[in-house]
Parts: sequence; C-alpha cells; structure tokens
Amino acid sequence: MFGDYEAQRHWMEITYHLPIEQWYVNGTHNDLMYWGLDYPPLTAYHHWILGAVSHEINEKWVELTDSRGFESVAHKLFMRISAIIPFFFFYFPPLLVSLRTPTTRFLAVLYPVLLVIDNGHFQYNSISLGLFLATYVLLTRNHTLLGSIAFVCALNYKQMELYHALPVFLFILSRSINKSQPLGSLLRVSRIGIVVLFTFLLIWIPFVLTGTAKDVLIRVFPFNRGLYEDKVASFWCAFSFILKRIPVIQKFQIYLSTFLVLLCSFPSLLALFLQPSDKNFKISLTTTALSFFLFSFHVHEKTILLATIPSILLLEDFQNLVIWMLNISNISVFSLCIKDEFPMALAFFLAFSPCHVAEN
Repeated sequence: MFGDYEAQRHWMEITYHLPIEQWYVNGTHNDLMYWGLDYPPLTAYHHWILGAVSHEINEKWVELTDSRGFESVAHKLFMRISAIIPFFFFYFPPLLVSLRTPTTRFLAVLYPVLLVIDNGHFQYNSISLGLFLATYVLLTRNHTLLGSIAFVCALNYKQMELYHALPVFLFILSRSINKSQPLGSLLRVSRIGIVVLFTFLLIWIPFVLTGTAKDVLIRVFPFNRGLYEDKVASFWCAFSFILKRIPVIQKFQIYLSTFLVLLCSFPSLLALFLQPSDKNFKISLTTTALSFFLFSFHVHEKTILLATIPSILLLEDFQNLVIWMLNISNISVFSLCIKDEFPMALAFFLAFSPCHVAEN
C-alpha cells in the first residue's frame, strides 16, 4: 500500500479532514485496514499540523480519500524536509550534549540506521528518540520534573518508548528517595507523580472528552497482530519454526513475553535502583531495551533503534563494544531497506564501519 511514506501522508490527510473523535475509529473515510493511525496522540497532533501545512501548499496532497498513493516531486521534497527538520531540532542537540568528546559525537551523528529509517523507510523516529535523549540529559542533571515531562511526551509520541520506561522510572524513584527524610521523599515522589499525570491528561483530554480513549489504546497496542512482524532478530522469530508447534506457548504468549522481558531486565534494573549513577542508567537503558527487542510483543525491525540510541551514550565507556553493536544493527535493518527498494543504504552501512578505526 505504497509503503510508510504513504502511511505518514495518509495520517496527515485523516487528521486534517476528520474530527478528532474519528482519527482512531474505523469509518467511511477512515479505513483502518488502509494505514490506520496506530501511534499515540502526539503523533496524531504532529500529523494534523503537517496536514494543515500540506493543505495550504497544495490541497491535492491531502485530499480526503482521493489522495491515496499521491506522489510528486514537490510533495516528496516537503515530506523529506518534514523528516529532516525534527532530526536537527529534537535529536541533534541532546545527542551532542550527552557526549563529551569529538570522536564520540562524530560517530553518533554518522550512525546510519536512524538516517536510513527516517529518510529511506520514512518515519519520524528522531522526535521520540530526541525527547528520550532530552529526558536523559535533564534527569542526569537533576532537572527531574522537566525530564519527566520530556519522557511522557516521548512515550506519547511513540509507544515503543516503553522500552525505556522501567529504567527511567527506577532512576527517578531511586534518586528521589532519601531514607533519612521519609516525608521529604514522599513529597518529592508525589510532586513528580502529579506532574506526570497532569502531562498525560493534557495530551489525552481530547480523546477522554470524546469517549474515544479506549479506541486509541486498542490501536496503539495491537496485540492481535502477533508476537513479531516480518523477519526481525527476535527470539520469537528465530525459533518460530519450533514455537508455532507448541500450543501452550500460543495461548500464554503475552504472559511469557512479559516474563522474559522482566527476567532479562531485572539485573540491570536492580543495580540501577541500588546505585542510580549515570553509568548504571545508561547500561540499564540499553540492556532493558535489548530485552524488549528480543522478547517483547510485536517487534518491528526499526525498534533496534530503541537499544542502539542509548548504547551510543556508552560510547565513551565501551567504545569498541558499542561500535560492534551499531555495526550489527546496520545489518539487522538491511532487509528492511531491500523491502523498501533502497539497497543503496548498504553504502552508508559500509562507510560507517571503518569510521571508528579512522578516528582512533
């Protein structure tokens, strides 16, 4: 159905023309089987803004129903610019702030998977990942309330930010607790909780008021789509030829998936809670995201970004190990590039491999 490029364009069409209560609901002008909106409210609001801009430039770009599959040189330019601007506005600044040395900044900026996914496969991952990096910067600099708001926004832009939710929660909780000041600790945690709940309410209130919050949740968490999508480097995909023949696993797959994610995440989460240092935070973010990537429900190829981006924060601690991980992630998404008829991405991946050697 014309690929993810069309999905993003279609969401602009739907959010611009239809009332908000119809954005996530199947209807005459919103066939959910045709790239139905399946990301949280901030993604929808973002596409509503882009849809309004598109309509002002050329009505045909987002004409209701009749614009399906629309492509033109001017529209492609607009779509590319709309993907490039968030990279430099949301992702680039906190990435540079997070790293201290020119070498690690050079490697981080040249990491090709995000560039290929957002500009080849066509996504806006730089927004949610940029908000995640902003969360890391703010929390490690003790701006807890601002960091909490940034993470709620990241989570409400793309639900995959749940990969980072456990380390973020425990880092905030551990740093907010002071055994010698139990009342003060309670007040700090309560204040953070109130800010988080208020931010969620502010984002979701249009759907709460229109009675469609449940419809949004059903679209955002598509358990009916199975354990994995396409061919990805997950446990479930690697051993599917065995697991599909075991009925009990099919019956309890959601619970088994949750258990394995928590089991593999637990050691790093425990270490983080007991010693909430910046380094433990980075390690836990990477380890937990990898646990989700390997064992969680409905994993897509691009979700490797949820593990590699926090691993980039570890470049100054484990440079060679992280470089190996980044190179392997390049390989893991190449099949997606072939599917999108973008084999030239291989040139970017090959060029990135010797970069660290040259820098060293």
